[in-house]
Amino acid sequence: ETPLTHIFQDKISSLVIDVVECESSKLHIKLDKFADCLYLLDGRFDSFENVFLDICQISTPEIKELPKLKAFSLYSDRPTFQYNELIVPLLHRMVNLEELDLHLVVHCEKRFVDDYNLKYNIINHLFQLNKLLFNIRSCLYLNDQVYSLPNEDCQHSFNDFKNNKIISCVDYFPDFKHDQCHIYTYTYRAKTHEYITNNFPGGLFKYIREVSLYDDRLFEHEFFVKIAESFPFMEQLTIYNRKPQKNKFYEQSNYDNQHLSPIQYSYLSVLELFSAHDDYVEQFLLDIKTSLIRTVN
Repeated sequence: ETPLTHIFQDKISSLVIDVVECESSKLHIKLDKFADCLYLLDGRFDSFENVFLDICQISTPEIKELPKLKAFSLYSDRPTFQYNELIVPLLHRMVNLEELDLHLVVHCEKRFVDDYNLKYNIINHLFQLNKLLFNIRSCLYLNDQVYSLPNEDCQHSFNDFKNNKIISCVDYFPDFKHDQCHIYTYTYRAKTHEYITNNFPGGLFKYIREVSLYDDRLFEHEFFVKIAESFPFMEQLTIYNRKPQKNKFYEQSNYDNQHLSPIQYSYLSVLELFSAHDDYVEQFLLDIKTSLIRTVN
């Protein structure tokens, strides 16, 4: 028995460690379960060049349920490739969950995280769930076949949640060689709304402070009108779009422009243009297009 035995005794079901004194780079370990192996090889023994494991039983690790958990919120604005491998199994452990809030960016291999995915992989496993909020943007790269239901069908998948209006936007970006599905509950209260495209249906989002716009199709003036109306308290705006505008109304006659008024941004203080066409610089610099109440950086 070594001091290492006492370190892991509370975490591992059965552990026998044999360190060969004359060969300090070798470690011999006897374990009862494969799950113990996963816990042990977490980087603690990276100084050993040779590790020999004797495991009694190799099988799928036992997944412990979390029956006391009633409400759970998971927020991450960084992309993940492990939605099916890590997030879905974690939620399955919450057998008595009543409230769930998900804010995720997911990179997928075969299918979007759409209404079908949420219902089949999550909702159907959480029988006590009565409140569901989510904002999930999933991406497929170099995929010619995209499976997603229209927004009307998407709404039918969530009929059990009467207080939620579900929005689903699917975009195909041939120039960027990837596709995107953005699905969210209209009532979600995150502070960011990212990668909005021309498919954005509008609405009123009082909690949003940071917005990013992204598309391989041009943004016209009317689109920015919709953005300003939907996010009245927006403080930061980021634009990714290389396509020039077609309707440059400042080049038209004054008579044609009488019905157009500048878009007012009451709280905007940060404007970021990445790989953006000069037309979008003019969109915010010309007084006939935009009225900025605050100093913008």
